[in-house]
Amino acid sequence: MKTIEWIRWFSRTAVWLYQARKVWKAALAVPFAFLISSVFLPTWEPRLRIAGLLLQLLGIGAVAYGLREMRLLFRLPSPRWIVVGWFKRFPRLKQDAVVVVGSAATKAGAGTVRAYGTVSLSPTASLEQRIAALELDRQQTWALIREIRENMGEQGRLRESEFESERTERTLQDEKIRQLLEQTASLGSK
Repeated sequence: MKTIEWIRWFSRTAVWLYQARKVWKAALAVPFAFLISSVFLPTWEPRLRIAGLLLQLLGIGAVAYGLREMRLLFRLPSPRWIVVGWFKRFPRLKQDAVVVVGSAATKAGAGTVRAYGTVSLSPTASLEQRIAALELDRQQTWALIREIRENMGEQGRLRESEFESERTERTLQDEKIRQLLEQTASLGSK
């Protein structure tokens, strides 16, 4: 093989090994912890204790790193900013007085009030008066039915437009969540 072929092969192999860097970190953590403890301590018992401590610290660090990545993925503040914000809220010994002045006003809106009533005819009313009263009552009933139908149709159109805008918003939010989940899955596979 020529030198250039070897160089290309080594660079492809390095990229291939780098793609599994999380696996290598996990696999080399235990030997690394034992190596560090064996260099500094002469006997086995303290070596094992220190190696265990190092492994626990590495585990806590891995969890903290994973939480940090997840919070970044969902655009939440990092743990560091949460701690900084907590320290900024530390109560001061001397606090500045804050005077807040407010006012409120209300306006009575015009509402709609409807009232319906019936008028009875006298028992001595003639047949023509009774028929006229029935015709008037029928006209008023049909006018009321038309008004109710119009109101129901208007309410139905209003609800349909609200449902459509909610459906559109939900579709947009579902797409954002799908993209975040894809990013999460791609971070886990790297």
